[in-house]
Amino acid sequence: MAGEKSGEDLVSEYLDQNPELAQWVDTFRGYCETNKQWFARREFILRNMEAFPTVEPGVVPSSSSSSLDRLLSLSMVWANHVFLGCSYPQAVMDKIKEMG
Repeated sequence: MAGEKSGEDLVSEYLDQNPELAQWVDTFRGYCETNKQWFARREFILRNMEAFPTVEPGVVPSSSSSSLDRLLSLSMVWANHVFLGCSYPQAVMDKIKEMG
């Protein structure tokens, strides 16, 4: 409908209001990701962060955070499925479809 913002617009507006969060999440962009792929994966990460309560936005963990690693891994699996057509074991596919 006219006047409604897309998901990408809402995420961009939210990140404009939260520059520290924007800077933090942008550290996870892959070198070879197109803008289209990154904006979609970034939205996936931001929308699913609350399901990983030990992920602290804006804080780069001093040691490996298994919760953050899992979120980032699932975001890559989701992006690979959506943009490249990759498939994974059914349990993983169910999880990313639920999160997507």
